[in-house]
Amino acid sequence: MRISSVSLVAMIILMITTTPLTSASAPITREMRISPYVPDTQWVSTTPEEQNMSSSALNNLIQFINDSEARVHGLVITRNGYIVTEQYWGTYNENRSHHIFSCTKSFTSALIGIAIKEGFIDNVSQCMLDFFPEYTIENPSDWKDSITIEHLLTMTTGLDWNEHNISYTATSNMYNQMFYSSDPVEFFLNLPSIHPVKDGCIQLEHRTFSRL
Repeated sequence: MRISSVSLVAMIILMITTTPLTSASAPITREMRISPYVPDTQWVSTTPEEQNMSSSALNNLIQFINDSEARVHGLVITRNGYIVTEQYWGTYNENRSHHIFSCTKSFTSALIGIAIKEGFIDNVSQCMLDFFPEYTIENPSDWKDSITIEHLLTMTTGLDWNEHNISYTATSNMYNQMFYSSDPVEFFLNLPSIHPVKDGCIQLEHRTFSRL
């Protein structure tokens, strides 16, 4: 039985959030609530029961993934800062780097918020090119000069980017072209502006996205 990625994610969330507490579970102490453990250079593992979780439910989750033949590469579940379950499939393991694609957007937007709070960036209306004065940009245009941080965060730069019509295994895919270039930042900044701007809004083509 095969299952879609969306269905699998929904099932994982459901199983984790409804994991029953066991009578043998170690209680979360007042000290843990006041000063929770935060991993530094190394994660610490405990049994699920030590973090008020059920080993049986987590084992059922792993068995469900195996039975569904889902294309899951790895699963790490943490609670209170401790790893309670860690499982890998195929050739993947904890030491192998992994492309996380759109997950990056969550980290990037959070870091932008922190940078604004700390005063490193004024606001999301600042222009992209202002942060790269050391680059001589190809394909200049008035629109490229006006691209802001907000456009980057919302993937509405209007730059020529299409990675979805070519296999990710092909070297001609723009995603691969950028990351295998001598300077991925320069590669992105040099892209031409191809999408028209109307009433201040970028008219994007279907399945075409711009990313940094």
